[in-house]
Amino acid sequence: QGMFFPLALGAQGSCRIGGNVSTNAGGINVLRYGMTRELVLGVEVVLPDGTIYDGLSTLRKDNRGIDLKQLFIGAEGTLGIITAVSLKLMPHPDQISTALLGVNSLDDVIALYRRARRDCCDLMSAFEFMPPLAFTLAREAMPDLPLPLSTDYPAYVLMEISGSGLVDVADLMERFLENVMTEGLVLDGVIAASQAQARNLWLVREGMNEGQAKRGAHMRTDISVPLSRLADFVRDAEAAVTRALPDCVSVSYG
Repeated sequence: QGMFFPLALGAQGSCRIGGNVSTNAGGINVLRYGMTRELVLGVEVVLPDGTIYDGLSTLRKDNRGIDLKQLFIGAEGTLGIITAVSLKLMPHPDQISTALLGVNSLDDVIALYRRARRDCCDLMSAFEFMPPLAFTLAREAMPDLPLPLSTDYPAYVLMEISGSGLVDVADLMERFLENVMTEGLVLDGVIAASQAQARNLWLVREGMNEGQAKRGAHMRTDISVPLSRLADFVRDAEAAVTRALPDCVSVSYG
């Protein structure tokens, strides 16, 4: 009905809302819309003794004491089984602009993210870092995938801004990229001219996971650190993995 539930993750074709709430799922839209925890207005839970906790409120402003639903979100079923959820919806974005950008370093990626948060206000819905290896892995999974940008840059950003109503999202993206490219923060970039082109850009991000699987044994993990420490963490972590497992290929992204 013209509304939008913004949780978006790789398993969205098969996962369930109850599981998303029980694991406090994140996904690619976290930067704008937050974790699942921030999208839940109320829950119904079956407790271990069989009683039912009915907290299916849809109030956004609710200051009645302890917010009990927060105990069950992310608890992975240890405190009870979530059987119903009331969710926060937003107006469906009817304008989306997607860009793939070549950047000089992960440090510049962080600087670009801070700049995008400021210049694009709260319209930035996704901002994903990828290393050059992402293109190789994606192509191994999808040999016919078009690559619209040179694969010679040290770091890449897949960025999306979206909005609805009177906001001119395409103009915002163009003006933002014009400024950051003039300043040298972005070396090269391409803006999707159609939904099909935008989909192809996202296939690079999704295909790199399939490419990892095709190479054989692999392990994925999801680690969160403060933004100011992210670049240092990636350098230190990859160096540590190389020392411990010289034949292992580290792929930092997200």
